[in-house]
Amino acid sequence: MTETAKPISEMLRQGWSIEHYSTALGSYGVIEHCFHMTRSGARKVVSVRPKIMGRGCDVTELEI
Repeated sequence: MTETAKPISEMLRQGWSIEHYSTALGSYGVIEHCFHMTRSGARKVVSVRPKIMGRGCDVTELEI
């Protein structure tokens, strides 16, 4: 996924829906937001956390 200011909003515009949401304290001591997303039978987990250095966020997608 390209880096955008609002990655989940962009995915919702593309037709993905949020099935489940959770937060946790990540390994670097920052809050990670995890979204279980679905679209037309496809599923993925998207993790969003602030960047350690600099501004913005790191987005990780995992197809399931």
